[in-house]
Amino acid sequence: TSLADYEKQRIVRYTSVNFDLERMRLLLKKLGNPHEQFRSVHVAGTKGKGSTCAMVASMVQAAGYKTGLYTSPHLQRATERINLDNRPVTAERYVALYREVEPFVELVDAKNADGPALSKFEVLTAMASAAFAAAPAEAAVVERGLGDRHCRDRRRRRVRDAGRQRRAAAPRGVRRRRARADGRGRRGQRSCRRRTARLRAPGRTLH
Repeated sequence: TSLADYEKQRIVRYTSVNFDLERMRLLLKKLGNPHEQFRSVHVAGTKGKGSTCAMVASMVQAAGYKTGLYTSPHLQRATERINLDNRPVTAERYVALYREVEPFVELVDAKNADGPALSKFEVLTAMASAAFAAAPAEAAVVERGLGDRHCRDRRRRRVRDAGRQRRAAAPRGVRRRRARADGRGRRGQRSCRRRTARLRAPGRTLH
């Protein structure tokens, strides 16, 4: 099975086709929805997810719960991504987990022959879910791999569209005053240029 590794690609097109969660839902369903057999803490964001996951997992484990931890990328070995009680799974267990999910990965890819195949991250996420369910873990801390960029883009679009709607709804005189105030209006720009020219004139003393 050929798995797309987006972590090693310099340019990734974040589209609804490349990152369609239906593939992941189908894979987990064929595995018996292992992610629903334990409580989860999902950590999303742009910076600091891994360290936050590690701290949260340590707190949950200190509280007496058998704890799973799933993060990416790894530092030295791929097995570091799947942890149980602060210990990475063994290399043998890692391979066994992949062999366990591999037939279902092939089924999902065959069903979605016209679209992108499951990525390496998606398969690793399914492997971690299977490992935590089999342990069994009472709770798992999971670093999200999808959501922040899409959420941020949607938020930016909402802010941009809301600003356009406010400007369009404002009376014409109000729009002009706003444009002059922030320097985007023609009069405001000309006024700024005149003031700048006077300040730069030879012999001009600033007090």
